[in-house]
Amino acid sequence: MDSSLSHKDYHDDLYDPIALMDTYNDPENKEFVDALVIHPGRMLTRIFSSGILKGGTMIDLVSGPTLAHLFVFTDYFKEIIVLDSADASISEIKKWLKNDPDAVHWSHAAKHISVQKGGRSTWEEEEEKLRKAITQVLKCDFSKDNPVEPVLLNPVNCVFSSFYLESVSKDRETYTDNLRKVGSLLNVGGHLVLFVPINMTFYKIDCHKYSVLSVDSDFVIKSITEAGFSIVHSEQYQSAMRSHLCDQSHILFVVAVKKE
Repeated sequence: MDSSLSHKDYHDDLYDPIALMDTYNDPENKEFVDALVIHPGRMLTRIFSSGILKGGTMIDLVSGPTLAHLFVFTDYFKEIIVLDSADASISEIKKWLKNDPDAVHWSHAAKHISVQKGGRSTWEEEEEKLRKAITQVLKCDFSKDNPVEPVLLNPVNCVFSSFYLESVSKDRETYTDNLRKVGSLLNVGGHLVLFVPINMTFYKIDCHKYSVLSVDSDFVIKSITEAGFSIVHSEQYQSAMRSHLCDQSHILFVVAVKKE
């Protein structure tokens, strides 16, 4: 069987995070940089600068050793806890935190955020600020009631997730249940911030296709509400990525608050 037709699962199959980053984090690929670094960074800055949420501790829940978006969060949260379900991704993140020369480079993202902040800090200072803010990198497993078992985390003020729940949820019922588990990590009144790929079924790394649960915006909004959240802000925009590597049509950006 052609391996390119064999869909794998992010959390079940060993994959190469370096190949993932080489594919989707190439600083020379303007389309990908715009779609995955610049535009999300601007949207996050806009929502945070509005004063909706800030302070304390946040949890980051993203597929792969992806850190670009976190340069925005360091201006609004004192502590960042990174969760990931793939050992290979965790290893790469820890290498970056140690400033390992073989780690995935995020200098291009740090440079973009430095410009976005009006040059108030250098990209080197932005990287150092993020390294200091990330206090824990933990393995998570959403098949468990406590995804970070055996660790017990205190509830946090914000959980950010992008392209993750769709990668680790086998069906729509599991997706809604996983949103409830995300809610268990939050304080009452804490915020959930999501970037959700709409109508996406796969993404490619090398010759392999990795499965993604296809969702639409109506389902996502309904699931967030059923999981105990109130929607604060939502907007959908057309995906700027035009590639054979993945098939999402739109991106849904949602901010929700955990109800009592």
